[in-house]
Amino acid sequence: MSVDFTFEDTWSLFGVNQNLIAHLERLQAAGLFYQIRKEIERNKTRLASLTAVNFKKGASKFREHIEEIITNSDICERRDLVLPLIQNKVTRENVQQFIVANLSLSKAHCRNLAKANMTTIFPQLFIAVVGAVVIPLETTAAILATIKEICTKTESAFSTTVLEAVTEGYANIAVDFDKLTDKHGTKRIRLENDSNFMHAVHARSFSPLKLANEAIDDEIESDEPLNMIARQIVIQFSAAEANRLEGVFGPSPLLEAVKRSRQWRWERAKDEISSNLQQQQTDCMIALIPDSNDQDFSFVIRVGYSVGWQIVKYLNYGESSEQTPTAV
Repeated sequence: MSVDFTFEDTWSLFGVNQNLIAHLERLQAAGLFYQIRKEIERNKTRLASLTAVNFKKGASKFREHIEEIITNSDICERRDLVLPLIQNKVTRENVQQFIVANLSLSKAHCRNLAKANMTTIFPQLFIAVVGAVVIPLETTAAILATIKEICTKTESAFSTTVLEAVTEGYANIAVDFDKLTDKHGTKRIRLENDSNFMHAVHARSFSPLKLANEAIDDEIESDEPLNMIARQIVIQFSAAEANRLEGVFGPSPLLEAVKRSRQWRWERAKDEISSNLQQQQTDCMIALIPDSNDQDFSFVIRVGYSVGWQIVKYLNYGESSEQTPTAV
C-alpha cells in the first residue's frame, strides 16, 4: 500500500535534524501509541454491542483502574493520563472518552507512556484519534453507576472530580431510564426526543470524496418527469471496512442505530474471537450499483429494530405500502 507523505510528515517521521537516538525514541513513542490506538478501536467496537449484564460480569479490571485514579497517592500514572479528559469541560463525549481510555490503557501502557515522556500530550492525542464512541444507554448507565459507587466509597479530591463529571454525564445523556420499555414491557433504545434528534448530528464533511465540491452530473428540472426506468442492479458491494462507517456517518444517530443492529453485533462478536483486528468488515451498509448513470446509487443500511422505528417516526413519512417480504 503506497502512502503519500507531506513535507511535514517527512521532516518528523524520518528524523530530519535529529540524531539517531532522538529519532529512535520518537519512532518507539509512535509505535507505543499505535498499539494503544488498536486497543482503543477494539474497545470501541466491543462497547457498541456490550450489554449492561456483560459489563458487570467483566468489570473487575475497570473497577481497579477507577480505584487507582481516585486514590490519594501523590504519583499515579493513570490519573495523569486520563483525568484531564474530564477536568476542563464535561460533555457526554468527554465521559465516554474517559470510559474508553480506562478500558484501553493497561498498567504497562501507562508505565510506558510515562517513560516515553508522553504524559502531557497523551490526552490531546487521545481526543484527536478516538472519534465517535457509541455505548448502549443501559450499558452507559451501568458503567456510570459503577464509577459512582467506587467514588462514594473513597473520599479524595480525585474522587470528587470524577464523581462530579459522571453526575454531569448522566444529565447530559438526558435519558429517563425508567421509561426505556415499550408497551409490551420489552427493553428498547430511545435515541433522543424528536426535537433533539437532528441536533445530535454533528456536521462532518466526507473529505475522501470531497462531497462539498463534487460536480453535479446533470441538471434536474422540476417540470420534467424524473427518469423512472426500472433499475437493473449490476453490481453489489458488501463486506465494507467496519471502521470506515464512522467516516461516512460521523458521530450521528444513524451511526448509533447501525451499531445497535443484530448484524453489527454479530459481526463484532465474531471479531472478539479473531486475531486479526485489521480485517473487521460489515454488511450493515451494502452498495447497489445500477447499470446506467441515469439512475441513482442505493445503499441498504441495517439498523436495530426498535431504533429503526424511532427513526421512521421522526422522519414522519407521508406514504407507505405493504410489500411482499423479500430477502436483502
